[in-house]
Amino acid sequence: MRNITALVVSLVLLGLAGCAPRVDVAADEAAVKKLFDDSTATLNASDARITDFNTEDAVVMYADGPAAIGKPAIKERQRVIWDQAAFQETRSLEEVIVSGDLAFVRWTGRGTMTPKDGSAPSEFDRKGITIFQRQPDNSWKTARVIWNSNRPVGE
Repeated sequence: MRNITALVVSLVLLGLAGCAPRVDVAADEAAVKKLFDDSTATLNASDARITDFNTEDAVVMYADGPAAIGKPAIKERQRVIWDQAAFQETRSLEEVIVSGDLAFVRWTGRGTMTPKDGSAPSEFDRKGITIFQRQPDNSWKTARVIWNSNRPVGE
């Protein structure tokens, strides 16, 4: 009787394991990469829809000031930045990791900042980490961003 009970329990557990959702890591990585590329293009366009890529409680930890927490704060901070200068940046993904409902990318970026007051453009070189969170509809959104410069202060 014990053997039959053990067999039945084993079969039930195997059946339940087969009901677990399938994870397609390659598809998740592709979706995260696309979101990253689309948000980079939106930043380069100084497009206020940048927060469409964010979770409601997203946090952006800017290298030169306090963090912006939540979509309204991020949109306002970007507006202030874009009112002062135009940016063109090329970003490269160095690493993409997906784990369940979270993913992160480690990236580098190089670009040019052109002040709107007519002063000379300057180049920048930075690196960052962006954390993404899977949404209930299985899409991905940006949850956290942190970045800093590769250049010494004052350079």
